Amino acid sequence: MLNFKVKTENSVGERMFIYTLSSGAKCYIIPKYGFSQKQAVVSFNYGASDIKFKLNGEIFSQPMGTAHFLEHKMFQKEDKDYFTLFIKNGASSNAYTDANKTAYYFLCKENFYENFELLLRMVTEKYFEEKSVEREKGIIGQEIAMYDDDPNWIVYYNMLKRIYGKNPVANGIAGSRKSISEIDAKTLEVAYDAFYTPENMSIVVCGDVELESVCEIAEKILTKNVSNVKRAEYSKDGKVARNFIKKNMKLSKPVFNIGFKHFLGTNDVKKIYGYKMLLDIIAGESSHIYEAMVDRNMLTQPLGLQYVWGRNVSLSVFSGQSTEPRKIGNGIIREIARFKAKGISDDVFERIKRKHEGRFVRGFNGIDAICMGQTELCSINSDLFDAYEAIKCMEKDYIEELLSSFSIDRAVLSVVE
Repeated sequence: MLNFKVKTENSVGERMFIYTLSSGAKCYIIPKYGFSQKQAVVSFNYGASDIKFKLNGEIFSQPMGTAHFLEHKMFQKEDKDYFTLFIKNGASSNAYTDANKTAYYFLCKENFYENFELLLRMVTEKYFEEKSVEREKGIIGQEIAMYDDDPNWIVYYNMLKRIYGKNPVANGIAGSRKSISEIDAKTLEVAYDAFYTPENMSIVVCGDVELESVCEIAEKILTKNVSNVKRAEYSKDGKVARNFIKKNMKLSKPVFNIGFKHFLGTNDVKKIYGYKMLLDIIAGESSHIYEAMVDRNMLTQPLGLQYVWGRNVSLSVFSGQSTEPRKIGNGIIREIARFKAKGISDDVFERIKRKHEGRFVRGFNGIDAICMGQTELCSINSDLFDAYEAIKCMEKDYIEELLSSFSIDRAVLSVVE
């Protein structure tokens, strides 16, 4: 009998079973008995910003886009294509890379254990052949070309570059045509050896599954393999040299991102979900400023609100479409100043708190929402139940403390018109 750590959240009627494998990988299993769909995610604490590191005494500086390139290549082996194998097994599979992690997943109704074994074998089987690497450059080059034509992509990364400068968190996930041209089989092998280890891996499973069977399969496939990799440190300076950047793409209606850089610190669920609540208070659909902007025909749809966090980033972003992005940016700055001066009212705080509690509870109805939400928290050794508890126990004083981290000196307005 395996010794699971069991967490229970009675208010949502859910349980989570956490188990650390002998290899060092950590499993989070959320049973959903009676559900037809089942999902598994394997993620590595390695993303697009991890381009400089030290491994076995040697310093490596890898091309932008290496983590994303490696994600593509993991599906292809010498004698098989894992996309095809998942399809034959009745599963849909995919993967994604962001600044801090790479995740591989599948969703199925049948053959879960066979697909779970496929997923683990795929990420533990190393195969990089030079000709196939060269072929992949053409595919990724086409993907980069699509990003280069996407105004939402451009407005976001222009903002990041202005805020974070040479910090690789500001690099596009896929890199550039030039950077991927420098990637070869050896580049991918070094990255794999450094970061694709069980101790750097998390497994999330959700659905009508047997706990012991999941862990037995993982124990069978994963073997202990410790890497001595050390990541590079980047500047934590909070200053922003220039707070406006614009690109002309002849759009009928400009798109914009307004980013506020916060000082880096410890990432924990209270901070993450506190910022999410604060952004909703400042400019959510029920906020004073959003209603005013709609009344003045400055906005026709809600603002995008995002708190971006990771090893080298802590950033609040307001995004949208408008013919008057500067006025919106100035309006948000004035609204932040108003909240700083007068504080957040009890009524506003309690209303937003109840909204986020309800949203979180509804998220437990979806297999994909559970898996992806938990995967986001694995890198800080936390879980969805911790997050829900943080929301329920959030204090107004703490939200107002986070509000003090917003400064015009660390803000950038990015516009594509």
